[in-house]
Amino acid sequence: DELREFDPLFLENIDSAIFDHITKTLNCKKSDIYNVYPLKNGLTNLSCHFSVGKSEYVYRHPGVGTDVLINRKAEVEALNLAKQIGLDGTFIAADETVGWKISHFLPDCKTANMHDLKELKEGLALVRLLHESNRKMLRTFDFYLESQRYISELNNRKVTIPQKIIDLGLSAKKLHELVVSKDSQNYCPCHNDVLGANILIDKQNRYHLIDWEYAGMSDYAQDFGTLCVSDEFSDTEINEAMPIYLAHTPSTQEKRHLLAFVGFAGWCWHLWSLVKEAEGENIGTCMYTYYRYAKRYINEALKMYEN
Repeated sequence: DELREFDPLFLENIDSAIFDHITKTLNCKKSDIYNVYPLKNGLTNLSCHFSVGKSEYVYRHPGVGTDVLINRKAEVEALNLAKQIGLDGTFIAADETVGWKISHFLPDCKTANMHDLKELKEGLALVRLLHESNRKMLRTFDFYLESQRYISELNNRKVTIPQKIIDLGLSAKKLHELVVSKDSQNYCPCHNDVLGANILIDKQNRYHLIDWEYAGMSDYAQDFGTLCVSDEFSDTEINEAMPIYLAHTPSTQEKRHLLAFVGFAGWCWHLWSLVKEAEGENIGTCMYTYYRYAKRYINEALKMYEN
């Protein structure tokens, strides 16, 4: 509650241009902005709450190193797509150059618990709507290819990559070659950062899929991979989520494909976290979670593809 008493100049002390973005977007005056306080920040950006009149909003300010990690033009395209097809009712406006975003604040909302079967089904229903939308995005986002870009970024910064990461990278490369040669990769619009924290449930029990910074045309399995890694699914939960995600019982080929992308997701996001750390940001324990899932499921999927 103390945070709610922040001086409205809190924003201006960060960057005076922020007020200009808000006033131009909402057609209001600086003096109309009140009830400003910081929100819990994610791994990528800084956010704060503010009010204008009787409406509440969120202002997103790009965090450290996001110019390297985020394609803002692709994000804005994805945000507009999500709004058009009814997946994200919070989005108002965003800037593809600077990276700021203004959204509706959902009072008394909660994040989805993807370990709860009902909320998992509802959340994955949004993902399926996206996959089956038949829409196209300009950007392609491939976990393995993106991981190679992150390695280049680390090399550019003269970051020493541990031998265990180099070794796991060789396994990831081998798995990627097998997936490409043995599977038909079905590319569709994907969110690529699906997890409970990015699915909001409002007071009317409507679900909103938010945070579209990594969205693009991707293999359909990428959203499954990120979900399992980021929400730390157990083996049982992974197996139970597969038929919900696919809307049918998975074949052996589909199961190995999905598990491969659990591995690729862990691999990509582990390298992403190393880049974030190199940019001076403390990522915390999720870095080790990403590595653990990458190592386990890359190796497990390799065995399935090689049999």
